[in-house]
Amino acid sequence: MPSEPDFGWPSQWRGIADTDEAVLLEDELYREMLFGHPLHRLAPAALARRDDRDGVLFLASDGRVAQVHLTWAAREPGWPTVVFHATLDDWAAAQIEE
Repeated sequence: MPSEPDFGWPSQWRGIADTDEAVLLEDELYREMLFGHPLHRLAPAALARRDDRDGVLFLASDGRVAQVHLTWAAREPGWPTVVFHATLDDWAAAQIEE
C-alpha cells in the first residue's frame, strides 16, 4: 500500500511509495509474528519506515496505525513490539513528544 503522499512525516521517517519495499516489510512482519500477536489478524500494510532504526509504521485493517520494531531475526515471544495509535495524526503527535 503506498504511503500518504502529502503527509508531513516526522524527522527520520519516510513514507513508503515503493510497492516492493512495502511487500518486503509486510513479509518480514508476518515472518516474525507468532500466533496471537496483536497484529496477527489485522492485515497490516506498510506505510512508513524510520531510516535510522528498525521502526516501521503499518496501517491495520481496523483503521489503527501500528508502530512496529522489526527484529530481522527468528521469532521470539513478545516480538516484534507494537504500539497502536488511533490515527496517523495521533501517531505523528506522539513522535513530536518523544
